[in-house]
Amino acid sequence: MFTIFEVIDIIITIIAAGYILQPLTRNNKLKHAFAFAGISIVLHELGHKFTALASGFSAAYHANFMGLGFGLLLRFFGLPVFFVPAYVSISGSGSVIGYLLTALAGPLTNLTIYGLSMLLLTRFAHIKWVSDNAEFINALRVINLWLGVINLIPIPGTDGFNALNSLKSL
Repeated sequence: MFTIFEVIDIIITIIAAGYILQPLTRNNKLKHAFAFAGISIVLHELGHKFTALASGFSAAYHANFMGLGFGLLLRFFGLPVFFVPAYVSISGSGSVIGYLLTALAGPLTNLTIYGLSMLLLTRFAHIKWVSDNAEFINALRVINLWLGVINLIPIPGTDGFNALNSLKSL
């Protein structure tokens, strides 16, 4: 299901994205950045990978070294961070519905995590674990909302653009 290269790329993505997003975490604790960057970014891409595989395509996870480098530069200069840390290459022939579902899987993964985070913060805030980790859960909520929404914007290179192209092909 995963090659050794994919596992290495996932680890690189988590470490680099965690470092880039470190200033967004409580007391600049890198471990918190690793956690929400890893959950948000890697699960987004794995949503694409598993949906593509289930739709009959071949799919492989890749760290985007140029995107990670760009993110590192932005962080170094103290600029707002916007970068593409990873992608899933998809090959093979499949149905238009398969392409559509694959394009939507990443953002829908993020929006699901957003929804679960909101549920924890609103309905389960009285639980000690939730209240103790509210800042982390809120960071998870925010990054997943942004990832989900931004990736659905139909501009070239985004999941939204790929989904729109698939819809046009129906």
